[in-house]
Amino acid sequence: MSYQFLIDVVHAVHYNTSTQYNSSELFITMPASNHNFHDIYTKLVLEEHPLPLDMTEEEDAVLILSALLSDIITIHKVFSGFDLQSAELLSSQPSTSTNTLSVLNPFVPLSPYAENQRMLSQILKSLDLWGKRFRPIMSEDVLSLFYFCDMCLSFPQALLLPQLAEYEPAVIRSSASRSEVDLASMVISEATMRSAWLVVDHVNVRRLPDRAACPVWLPVVTYITALVVWANLKSSSMSRSTYGTLKVLGMFKAELQQMPWPCCTVMVKNLDELMRA
Repeated sequence: MSYQFLIDVVHAVHYNTSTQYNSSELFITMPASNHNFHDIYTKLVLEEHPLPLDMTEEEDAVLILSALLSDIITIHKVFSGFDLQSAELLSSQPSTSTNTLSVLNPFVPLSPYAENQRMLSQILKSLDLWGKRFRPIMSEDVLSLFYFCDMCLSFPQALLLPQLAEYEPAVIRSSASRSEVDLASMVISEATMRSAWLVVDHVNVRRLPDRAACPVWLPVVTYITALVVWANLKSSSMSRSTYGTLKVLGMFKAELQQMPWPCCTVMVKNLDELMRA
């Protein structure tokens, strides 16, 4: 069931859809330990309880990250109709993850803005606790997923970028019009870009003992991160003191070309088109 949940989350990221399963609906045992997932995850997110010390396997770590990414997708979709300017909620101060939220005031009136901030803060703290427990012992592939979660948390529009880049599967499946996706108005924070570069730093297919062992999330994580870098270079909000070239997309293209998943061919073609544009 944990792998089925992971596939559901990866599918939602790939096509910018809602997940079929919710983290609160998973009453299963952790795949590599005897802990109850629902209890562990509830304590992590709602009570800021550290993860158990005997949780050391990748299967457990990936399940927790899958749930956090699922909740990130849900939060962004629920609040997408409000003008929250979520990126402004995130500062550039260092932490275990690359983002940090302002201290919450428990006495502010209930509003979409306050509720969105509260939920994002819970997820950010949960990512911090995951990082403290698993970062020293996880493989680079799993850490790429960790930093991808961090990136998506601080940049709600990340999953809209495939449509904007005219990635064929996203254009075919998307119900949003191009007018709803405006690259020029996107605000991509320094925290988002730090997370993006950390994703890149932990994606290296050549280090895998076998290409067939390439994790199922790696193509989507690599491609979406490439589009965040592309959007930062093309966005009018980019600082004039910031320089870059679309040739940097070649790094992502080289990694995708090494991956065995069928979607990589279309992703590589799309990045080629963006580099020539």
